[in-house]
Amino acid sequence: FTNWSQDRQEPGKFTLENIDPFLCSHLIYSFASIKNNKVIIKDKSEVMLYQTINSLKTKNPKLKILLSIGGYLFGSKGDLDFINLLSFDFHGSWEKPLITGHNSPLSKGWQDRGPSSYYNVEYAVGYWIRKGMPSEKVVMGIPTYGHSFTLASAETTVGA
Repeated sequence: FTNWSQDRQEPGKFTLENIDPFLCSHLIYSFASIKNNKVIIKDKSEVMLYQTINSLKTKNPKLKILLSIGGYLFGSKGDLDFINLLSFDFHGSWEKPLITGHNSPLSKGWQDRGPSSYYNVEYAVGYWIRKGMPSEKVVMGIPTYGHSFTLASAETTVGA
């Protein structure tokens, strides 16, 4: 559960009330930070969200609640055992012009030109390795969700 998912416009809004505590064995709340050897949640409203997420355990005592540390932090190279590489969300509603595309394409597509030729897993993983990240420390993120589109025409191929 990412704390910003509750701020989306409908129909993409996702709140804690939407979580089925029996659907998974683990729930990861994103994000917290570490400061002076203590876990901190920067926004006070997020403290309440984390407490609310923990209350899901009253419905399912077997549910494991985990807290993701980090997010968009830099300067922690010397402290990393591995990096979870966000290798998805390459295409979505934020693109202009708005076109359909695979969420996590493994390699460059035949229509990918210019900057979009970099929007694939093969390039993203290779980039990190070329920049010095040891390949054995790269953990590739795999999306377990999809995106929906309302098409502007009857065309249904990638790039429509």
